[in-house]
Amino acid sequence: MEIARHEVIASGAEAVLIKGLFLGIPSIFKVRRPKSYRMRELDELLRRSRTLTEAKVMCDAKQVGVSCPTVLYIDPDEATIVMEYIPGPTLRSILSEGNITLLRELGLMVGKLHSTGIIHGDLTTSNVILSRGRLYLIDFGLSFYSRRIEDQGEDIHLFYRCMDSTHPHLYDSGVALFNEGYTEARGEAAGAILKRASEIYSRGRYRA
Repeated sequence: MEIARHEVIASGAEAVLIKGLFLGIPSIFKVRRPKSYRMRELDELLRRSRTLTEAKVMCDAKQVGVSCPTVLYIDPDEATIVMEYIPGPTLRSILSEGNITLLRELGLMVGKLHSTGIIHGDLTTSNVILSRGRLYLIDFGLSFYSRRIEDQGEDIHLFYRCMDSTHPHLYDSGVALFNEGYTEARGEAAGAILKRASEIYSRGRYRA
């Protein structure tokens, strides 16, 4: 696939992210790299499966009103997703300036994801972008489907841990806002999930 005016913006262990143009649209090309330590057949199967799952999750997230990049093209054989480029600052940089009001909106978004059985898998403030006046969730590379309280609690626990390590001075007020938005989205179901998230978080702090 030829990528017009391309620029590598991130390169991780799993994938490389390339910014370019797709049919004239500013886009991100996410290409999962082959792993030489895996059997070729297994590697191709895993990269294909994860590519298709990530694309499906993003489409399903949009169906329940969660803003995320639009999937423009999928090439499972090349383990590549082409998605809309979302410009704007990350929530991490916004919180660094002390503005926590958006965390309620984030909680609402995560509640909508969980209500449809989607686990994001990497809920950090670096994976949220403010663009066009609203929040966008990005990087669904570790996402999967589950309605288990344990999995949903672990998803939220990752956010708690991010707040504790990256924005410790905003932890209490920020988590309260997030939980408020999450509860609005989930209703009575929120209680058991937030309790499990707090338990997992407390266990981690105790071991530390």
